[in-house]
Amino acid sequence: MTPPPGAAGGGAPAGAPAAPDTVAVQSLARRRLAPPRQRFAVAPEPYRLARLRARVRDYLERYCTDRKAVWDVVFCVQEACANAVRHSGSAADIEVFVGFRGDDLQVLIKDHGHGFDTGRFEAETLPDPDAEHGRGLYLMAHLADEMELRSDGGLEVRLLKRAVLSSAPVDELEAEAPGGLADAGELDTESGSESAAGSASEAGEPAAVDEPAAVDDRFRLLFESVTEGVALYELIEREGRAADYRITQANRSFLAQTGLRANGARGWLASEVFGPGEPPHLEEYAEAAGGAAPKVFESVAPATGRSLRLTALPLGAGRFATVSEDVTARKHAVEELEHAAEALEGAAAERRRLLDTICSQAETIRTDDDTIRSHLDTIRSQAETIRAREAELSAQVTALEAQKRRVAGPTDEQRRQAEELAERVELAESLNAINRLLHSTLDFDEIMQRALDGGVAALAADAGTIELRDRPDWVVAFQCGFSPAAVGTRLSRGEAPNASRAMAYREPFATADMQAAATDVGFVADHDLRGVLAVPLFAQDAVVGCLLFYSKRVRVFTDSEIDFGRKLGATVSLAIENSRLLAEQRRAAITLQQHLIHPLPEVTGLELAAVSQPASEPALVGGDFHDVIALKDDLVLVLIGDVTGKGIPAAGMTETVRSAFRTLALISTAPEFILRHINRMMLEEPHVDQLVTALLLRIDLGRGVVSLSSAGHPPPVLVSADGASLVEPPYRPPLGAFGSTYETRQVPLAVGETLVLYTDGVTEARRDGELLGEQRLLRLLEEAGTTEPQALVDDLARAVTDYAGVLQDDVQILALRRTE
Repeated sequence: MTPPPGAAGGGAPAGAPAAPDTVAVQSLARRRLAPPRQRFAVAPEPYRLARLRARVRDYLERYCTDRKAVWDVVFCVQEACANAVRHSGSAADIEVFVGFRGDDLQVLIKDHGHGFDTGRFEAETLPDPDAEHGRGLYLMAHLADEMELRSDGGLEVRLLKRAVLSSAPVDELEAEAPGGLADAGELDTESGSESAAGSASEAGEPAAVDEPAAVDDRFRLLFESVTEGVALYELIEREGRAADYRITQANRSFLAQTGLRANGARGWLASEVFGPGEPPHLEEYAEAAGGAAPKVFESVAPATGRSLRLTALPLGAGRFATVSEDVTARKHAVEELEHAAEALEGAAAERRRLLDTICSQAETIRTDDDTIRSHLDTIRSQAETIRAREAELSAQVTALEAQKRRVAGPTDEQRRQAEELAERVELAESLNAINRLLHSTLDFDEIMQRALDGGVAALAADAGTIELRDRPDWVVAFQCGFSPAAVGTRLSRGEAPNASRAMAYREPFATADMQAAATDVGFVADHDLRGVLAVPLFAQDAVVGCLLFYSKRVRVFTDSEIDFGRKLGATVSLAIENSRLLAEQRRAAITLQQHLIHPLPEVTGLELAAVSQPASEPALVGGDFHDVIALKDDLVLVLIGDVTGKGIPAAGMTETVRSAFRTLALISTAPEFILRHINRMMLEEPHVDQLVTALLLRIDLGRGVVSLSSAGHPPPVLVSADGASLVEPPYRPPLGAFGSTYETRQVPLAVGETLVLYTDGVTEARRDGELLGEQRLLRLLEEAGTTEPQALVDDLARAVTDYAGVLQDDVQILALRRTE
């Protein structure tokens, strides 16, 4: 290049080459403005990609004008890295290089796996929408302006995005490059014995900036963990004076206080964030950026209305930082105290006014004090005489009443009240007993029958029924005191007048004589019934049934008995609603669990069998699960586990653990590696509060070796011709409890030997409070007299049920026998 006429150059004639020093200075000045190139290295683990994605996005948002292009490139980097994690098969780091050549952005993603047949990919061919893969490369090819694939010692994905640099410097060495991928050369990658920095230096380009990961992690942890809002800025000057400032970094507390979004604040000018006009606090920030003492002032965030106490701190070189403390609550407290002080002042003024009035009245009263005192003395004397006479008369009355009670005994009203009280106490005790019975089961039919039997006994009724609504009719669903054949009798509205009336009234009622009331029809007439107490039953505020207590003679039900019926009806209605909700939740959980069941694979050299048995009276579906993966090289992975809790959350967590197990198995088959990473995943997920016990086996059929590791799960049992014995693994805490490492033990598995895996529902089955236990389990497996897996799991499940009678927990048993 040659300088224009009159340019600095010591008076050299036009067209003469510039002095070397001048060229060097100009080139150096331009290079200072060029964005640095970045290299990122990330381990091939799925949870690492979120951090990589954030760092790439931060870099691009700082230098790119097109925000859509930023998200396109971030997506391409994410997709290429995810493909490398899933398909490369390499444990080496994935490398990502990002940099600019002129206005164009160049990106290179490189793994060190087994590579990819790039000739099979056609960018213009639309992928099959039903296929499980093949869409990522198609999307990357269409989001980037150019894409090139290279496969040599791994897969390289090279992407080009044109004209996206916000203020691109013109570099002499770069200006001549055509800008395409084919002519761009290497992008700061290592080649042969040359380092990344060395290649960049020889090409006349700035070396890659690769900050140490440990320092970066500690800074970001400190930056994001402080409760105060912290933001970093650069001051923008125009025509020698402060005109604007740019937010370069902000932590979560700052974003929450100001209401700004992370991708809508970081890297933007204040005039872009806060709108037209002079940016807020520009004068204070200019002083701080100029190296003045820290400035402290208060402000209100427009988006959130939060009151903030800001401290502006100089950082040098036109940069400054702010530390913001949310003082909204403090200001509100001060305002409330001021309001309270004003109220107290008003109250004090009113009190002074009342005191003045009282003092004025007191002066008036004092003038007549002597006269009043004289009258009071006279009144006191008369009162003493009256009190003495009253005391004498009261003693006489008390003596006469006591004498009358001794002669006459209790009155009829007293006897009636005593009998009514005794009746209420007896009915209350009966209702408590019925409640205890109802709460001891979740079975709907048993709840209904216990409530009816208890009510008939408490009311000393001759019989009773529960009629349920089956529009437009009523059906006798439960009976007490009638023939069992009465159950299922269908009654029309006219044949069930008492139930229909209870539904209309929505209140209990009693009829002393149904013959006299002309309601002895249908079922009542067939059984010659006279008195009735009818109590409606509700579910979701609708009458769904009726409790009916019958007498074969005319009977007047007392208020206490009707009140008993009302309370019993409320208890039964609540049980009906609970039973309905439990049934819905159990149905949903069972549906979920059925969709999550994985059939056992067929494995050459290994015979498998499994049985799942739910609890005898399950409240909800449990979290027991197992999974088997057949891999290449005669390797088989076997997982069995138990999630704490019941219902949909437990069923969902089983699939979460199973999916993580299958994903991690693609990276490593080591049991300690898989358990450690599943535990880490559960600990880092904020909404996971369950624990999972798990036993993981890796079976090498070629060598006849089993590697096993346990996360708080019971040990397996080895069954052979010599008997049954426990195989103790290295025990570690359950998954999700706290950070831990896991260890593996190797044991031989001969041809014909069987391993039996199980959940704690087997050993913790109870009979009269005594556990089945491990020793009884070993005895049952020895007595089975076989190593055939299906026979073992069936016999063991049957033996556990026979021992406990009623299973309190779900049971899963998995058996596997080496056949060759």
